[in-house]
Amino acid sequence: TQLFKPILTRIHPCLIEEVKSKGQKEQRIIDVLEPVLMQHRLVVDKRVILEDQKAEPKRQLFYQLTRLTKERGALAHDDRLDALAMAVAYWVESLARDDEKADEEHREALREEALRKFAEQFTGPKQSAGWINTL
Repeated sequence: TQLFKPILTRIHPCLIEEVKSKGQKEQRIIDVLEPVLMQHRLVVDKRVILEDQKAEPKRQLFYQLTRLTKERGALAHDDRLDALAMAVAYWVESLARDDEKADEEHREALREEALRKFAEQFTGPKQSAGWINTL
């Protein structure tokens, strides 16, 4: 990564993030892609498919995807499939964080509403808002 950074930043200034993987490659790829594919959540641009068809068959993404098994060395070439799995893993993690944040914000709004209703029992509708904001 360190050797590649200066070359890449000269051509296209961008951030480089290193990804380390553990375990059997085929199983890792399946673990990442299977839930997304089973839920029909992977969207592929038509241009990617058309460009992919120009490659040698064993190097095509969809060739690799349709022939992957849990057996070690199931594919002679899995570079495109591995890159797809890394991208999907990034987005799954990123979107999961967004879901958690949205869930927490929703719970907080529910707590505030419950506190407001509770306070209204004792102070009336107008005074309860000021009391909740001081918590």
